Amino acid sequence: MELMGMEMPTNLLTIFAAGGAIGAAFTFWAQIKNTFQRLLSYLIVTGNCSDWTASKAICAYCFCKMKRSPVGPRNYTSMDIFVRPVNKRQIVAAEQIGEGSVVFWKGWRPVWISMKNWNVSFTFIRGTFRADKFVQDAVDFLNSTNDAIENEEDKTKRFVVKYVMGKEIFIGNNEKDKEPDSAGEGLYHKHLRLIKWKHEELGAKCSDVSPIDFLSLSKIIKDAVEEARFWRKS
Repeated sequence: MELMGMEMPTNLLTIFAAGGAIGAAFTFWAQIKNTFQRLLSYLIVTGNCSDWTASKAICAYCFCKMKRSPVGPRNYTSMDIFVRPVNKRQIVAAEQIGEGSVVFWKGWRPVWISMKNWNVSFTFIRGTFRADKFVQDAVDFLNSTNDAIENEEDKTKRFVVKYVMGKEIFIGNNEKDKEPDSAGEGLYHKHLRLIKWKHEELGAKCSDVSPIDFLSLSKIIKDAVEEARFWRKS
């Protein structure tokens, strides 16, 4: 064979042929992969949460309402929090969802949960769950937890005296960094699986005594307080 008046070397033809075969193989494999992914989407459902609140709701729902598989990766964290049984603040260890997929079981139905950059992804077999209902059930559970936190805080004092040695620095602007210092603090961490304690055992102790009752106030101020209480209840 001649090319522009010159005979093309046999080895160059072989290289061109091999390159064409490799390109065709890659194209063919890409088509097979796309077809397989489309077929897999009919069998597997995947969902992603784009914010921390929904992600926290799913983590809390899985840890509290489902059974964690004993196999798979484990990720741990800790927090400095008041522990009621020992009546002091301690470091509490807990398990959290990480980047590796963790399997949770709702009866015989499995769901795979993973988290990256505080956004949760969940995967399940089509027909075992409905994505909308799964997310809504998780959000409803988080709302019920928030209601319990409010009920706990309604029974506790509204201020705290805290002695801090040295310097205390707050870094971060995510919701995960805003941890309330209240009686409902333990319930706030239901997106974690506590290793030793129960969520109800964490957080400041409740008190039925109003902080106003500790103050020496004039009758005019006390009447104003009672009026404010009446307005709030109504």
